[in-house]
Amino acid sequence: MTRRLFGCIVILTFIAALAGCNRGGDEAIETALKKDALPVNSAENADGDSEEPIFEPIEVPEELMTPALRAMGGPSFQAVRYRVIGLPGSGGDASEGEEERFGARITRVTSVEGGKVTFTVLWTGGLQQFRSEQYESTAEGLTAVRWLGVPIDPPFTYLDADLTEGRTWSDEFSLEMDPETGTVYFSIRYTVLGRQEVTVPLGTFDAIVIEEEGRASAKEMNIRVKGRTWFAEGVGIVKATSEQNGTRRGETISEEFDLVAIPPEED
Repeated sequence: MTRRLFGCIVILTFIAALAGCNRGGDEAIETALKKDALPVNSAENADGDSEEPIFEPIEVPEELMTPALRAMGGPSFQAVRYRVIGLPGSGGDASEGEEERFGARITRVTSVEGGKVTFTVLWTGGLQQFRSEQYESTAEGLTAVRWLGVPIDPPFTYLDADLTEGRTWSDEFSLEMDPETGTVYFSIRYTVLGRQEVTVPLGTFDAIVIEEEGRASAKEMNIRVKGRTWFAEGVGIVKATSEQNGTRRGETISEEFDLVAIPPEED
């Protein structure tokens, strides 16, 4: 396969790689979702017709609304729906990811205290294998605390306080997964490419483009991933593209991953 010039990785591709090497299946995913600490009740649970969260929102003071927090969807933190192509299935079969999948990303601010904003993300529908994420936002930037419902060791800077063009930062961390997968180690380098107008099914946005490059490795996985993510202020992620190459469960893989934000009625 000829590599597309995506630049570097997206966070979601790492998660897709992890989901691919975790053979727990749908039952394990549902169990993990129940364990994730996301205090959100959804209308779907009540009537089966909606994924919109029902809760009393916590307002973030304007002085704490940093560029990174706005890039993640603040101040409204509305649910965003996505169409994804190339996501490995829960069994790790790349062919399972060839069809389109649809789901939503629901964000809830859980606390505002001492200059720190804590919020949690839940993935629903066909993207449930992403499970949940937790972040903390301060004047120094936005820190990722949990991925896939698993604590990150140590928490790392997902979005820097300075998102001006040319800004770079790097981090190394690990996730302790199920006994079969073991510990997964990550090494990531981020670069802010600047602003770009991007059009997706949800609309046209003036987005901040983050280019990422890194590696994820475990006892059954050694993958290098490259891609880009487009963040729109007040919306969050509106587009992500990436590719991953390496080995997983003894097989050589070369996969591509594309995510775009869509209107609620598209699927």
